[in-house]
Amino acid sequence: MGKVAFVPMMKEHLPLIRVQKMQDHIGSVIDAKSVLIYPGLSWTGLVGGVVLGCAGVYPVWYGRAFVWAFLSEDFGNGYFLQTHRFVHLVLAALQKKPEFKRLECTVKGDHQSGHRWMKLLGFALETPDGMSSYSPEGEKFFMYSRVS
Repeated sequence: MGKVAFVPMMKEHLPLIRVQKMQDHIGSVIDAKSVLIYPGLSWTGLVGGVVLGCAGVYPVWYGRAFVWAFLSEDFGNGYFLQTHRFVHLVLAALQKKPEFKRLECTVKGDHQSGHRWMKLLGFALETPDGMSSYSPEGEKFFMYSRVS
């Protein structure tokens, strides 16, 4: 296991992710997701030139932003703790600013590790019954938020 380098994200990083099975639905919309790259608020995790994942924060309007992450199958191979610490620090720093008072994220219904990670990051579940037909494939997702 190597050290994860977090670098500014470029849209060229997205197709290099070996997307984990729970996020395979992203394949149908990954080109559209490149619009989520917001300067200074999007990062790529690299280990030895291999893209472990891309993540970021996309401002919706003043006081509200959407948090997102596309992670590789390799993500769980000992890289979670390094990534979690980085993401936790980024979110804490952002929420000191009023323009990031509310952070929100959606998680696929059956993505249990995604639900656990949101809770570890201090997000609260807002939609206990989920949101039906949220994805292009009609899958249920759940909304989480973290409000400072």
